[in-house]
Amino acid sequence: MYWRKLEKTVAGEARFCVATSPFLVEKLCRFNRKVYEIPLGGPDPASILPPERLVHPDKIVLGLVGFVREITISTEVINELLKNHNVVIRLAGTIDEKFLSKIERPSGIEQLGVLKDQSLYDAISQFDVAIIPYNQEKLNPGATSNKLYLYLAIGVPVVMSAMPNLKGKKFPNGTVYLSEDNSDFSELVKGALKQEKPQFREERKRLASMNTWEMRVNSFIQILKKLKLYRD
Repeated sequence: MYWRKLEKTVAGEARFCVATSPFLVEKLCRFNRKVYEIPLGGPDPASILPPERLVHPDKIVLGLVGFVREITISTEVINELLKNHNVVIRLAGTIDEKFLSKIERPSGIEQLGVLKDQSLYDAISQFDVAIIPYNQEKLNPGATSNKLYLYLAIGVPVVMSAMPNLKGKKFPNGTVYLSEDNSDFSELVKGALKQEKPQFREERKRLASMNTWEMRVNSFIQILKKLKLYRD
């Protein structure tokens, strides 16, 4: 109740609002008629130094970036993926101990710690597939993935749960594989590995280049200009 009242007060008194998803735009429109959508973005692929990709024929490296906890990431999907003993999941970030206690093969998780800038890009470049296996039972309907375009900027394929704000969205072939209910997540990973082609890496980077943070900032500036709130 407190947060709802606070949200209503802040949005209602604002000159305008910016939201990251259609769900949030619709929600805030109840309190303010001027609500604009600016999705989350990612780094510009052109600004990333291309790291050397290492060959690891003896294992399949799946990667995940972020703070891993049960409220956001599905332990069921992780356990299903780790049934294949050739699979390792590299985590760039932190993992909640309660989450880790529910992993049936914890030796399959390689913790890289918190990385940033080029060291993070170098780590992602070694992923065969980047994964975003959300816990769909607890997923916030207004949430959007803040790692999607980061992965694509490096050129790696992405397999992710279809969040409410992504359902129905079409991605170019070979870029993003969406699992509607997580039941086929493991099969989509296998498909991403089998279908991989060099041209897909370039298509992912092209997609990321159209969704950079710089472009998002420019969108925000255009809103300010439209409302006559921006001075060059």
